[in-house]
Amino acid sequence: MNQDELAYEVARLYFVEGLTQQAIAERLKLSRPKVSRLLTHARRRGIVEIKLNPPASRGSDILAEALRDRLKLSDVRVVDPDSPSYERMLSGIVRAGADYISSVLENGQVVGWGWGRTVFQTVHYLHRTKQLPSSLFVPLIGGAGQFEKHYQVNSMVERTAEMFGARFMYLNAPAFFNDANTLSSFRRETHIRRVIETWKHLDVAVFGLGKPVYDSEILKTEIDPELIVELIREKAVGDILARFFKENGDLCSSRLNDLILGIDLSDLKKAPLRICLCGGEKKVDGIIAASKKEYFNVLITDSLTTELILERLRREERT
Repeated sequence: MNQDELAYEVARLYFVEGLTQQAIAERLKLSRPKVSRLLTHARRRGIVEIKLNPPASRGSDILAEALRDRLKLSDVRVVDPDSPSYERMLSGIVRAGADYISSVLENGQVVGWGWGRTVFQTVHYLHRTKQLPSSLFVPLIGGAGQFEKHYQVNSMVERTAEMFGARFMYLNAPAFFNDANTLSSFRRETHIRRVIETWKHLDVAVFGLGKPVYDSEILKTEIDPELIVELIREKAVGDILARFFKENGDLCSSRLNDLILGIDLSDLKKAPLRICLCGGEKKVDGIIAASKKEYFNVLITDSLTTELILERLRREERT
């Protein structure tokens, strides 16, 4: 038996069968110091690999800290779902998002709300922990779809405002227009103009991040196919409030931008607190790209998405 084989046998007896070093020495007719040296040899040769599995909460904290530092964010919350299914992941994110938002909102703020499944579900998990009578809640984009309740942003704003006793404004207009002239006419309407003006004075913005353009749910039902082709050609990796951006975070130059009634990302970035709620493998590129331009400074996500982001960043460093 050569040294590696002997080191393996010693390691098996020690780590698998739980024998003491003295018991191993007696069984194999070795000295105790020899057993100790063989265990050290086993670790150095990779025969033994020691892996620490921290408690879930501690593991999530470590991942959150790593992601916060790598993406240069103000705060990150990482949930560790008890199942890899998308629904369990989403449930964890919206609950963590609701806890976070309920804790950070303060009276007197102007709070903008986005749309999408994640934001919609988060709104329904918010806690009535305080009253904010001097706050103003506003939509960050017009409505979309006739049946998809998660794109009816006015309803979400009204629900959150009533929960916190805040004031709110409706944006009674669609998110997407067929031509720029019609959009321009809408923007001149007094009630529309008032909402648009509040976008320049946001204290908090809450929004999600969409999938890559080829898999975007809202585009398939609301947008001219020619515009979708334009975005695919520009290699859009994701969107925030229908503003699509490329891998480097730059806004796509698609004509779609001139047909959206929604906040510009340049105005969004002026909000001191920009909370993004999202997760999933398909959103990894979008999260990294959006962080490069600081479209958000707080991220609520899940552990699998976090690990995928960190691994992607490590690969980029090696190339």
